[in-house]
Amino acid sequence: MQRALFLLWGFFISTCRSTTSVNRHSQQFRQEDLVDLVSRTLKKLDIPSEILRLEITEQAMMEDQHFAIQLMEELQRLGINLYIDDFGTGYSSLTNLVRLPVSTLKIDQSFIIGMEDNPRKRQMVEVIPQLAGTLKLDVVAEGIEKVEHLNFLRRRGCRYGQGFLFARPLPVEDATELIASG
Repeated sequence: MQRALFLLWGFFISTCRSTTSVNRHSQQFRQEDLVDLVSRTLKKLDIPSEILRLEITEQAMMEDQHFAIQLMEELQRLGINLYIDDFGTGYSSLTNLVRLPVSTLKIDQSFIIGMEDNPRKRQMVEVIPQLAGTLKLDVVAEGIEKVEHLNFLRRRGCRYGQGFLFARPLPVEDATELIASG
């Protein structure tokens, strides 16, 4: 029931924003019936699969690569977009990045927060969108807290972001009000 409600809430958001993202914990990602569960939930709630984005951490993908790739390919056949969450903090190699059927990299907030004082973080934030663009992947930056972060990322081709600059975490009622107000 909780999963269905979460997806229903995601659908509400998606009607305003065109998509919704759902984080999958590594244990949830390894569920044998995940594809069936997602498919049944989408059908039950009459939600088009194209609006669903599943965010999966590098760690979850690397624990059993063969299983992960097979599962991700099945989810992709359903029309679901797959994101690598917290990109840059896990075990992924460039070889794996080429093999995994993902559409988007999410730059971990650990690179964004404090990048103005750390040249190496800033360089990583410059390189990741370039790499993603070369591989025809989208990029989402996590942890955007300052307008300077947003402007820097936009100049590097990062079209999507999330963080406290846009909104702090909200209870459902407040989030609903925020979305309804436009």
